[in-house]
Amino acid sequence: MKQLRTFILLLAVLTSFTHAKAQVNMLDKAINKATDSYLGIKNALAANDGVAAENNAKEFLTVLNSVPVNSMTADQSKVWKKYIDRLQFDGRHISEVPRVEHQKEHFASLTKNWRAVLDGFKMNKPGV
Repeated sequence: MKQLRTFILLLAVLTSFTHAKAQVNMLDKAINKATDSYLGIKNALAANDGVAAENNAKEFLTVLNSVPVNSMTADQSKVWKKYIDRLQFDGRHISEVPRVEHQKEHFASLTKNWRAVLDGFKMNKPGV
């Protein structure tokens, strides 16, 4: 009987660990996808392609809205809450205005804020 309880307890722990790891992977994937969209905006603006910047900014906003907040640690959630409105504001401006000069102004702010999120999430550190 004691072995059965131990087995059930071990199974419950392994199941919860697997579930937690899957949530972290979903968060990592969403942040990586948002970073890809961010880089798409950067590359479009470097090429002075306002339409491509708009499209990448729309994708960036879509990804931001799909980030699994419930998979974040308390510290990550605090960072996210601090920066999400700023990221959405700049992303929305880039996605709605085809003028590259104006897009670049918002991209500077977007870059600062996205970097702060990545630093706060500790996702841009080698080996982490």
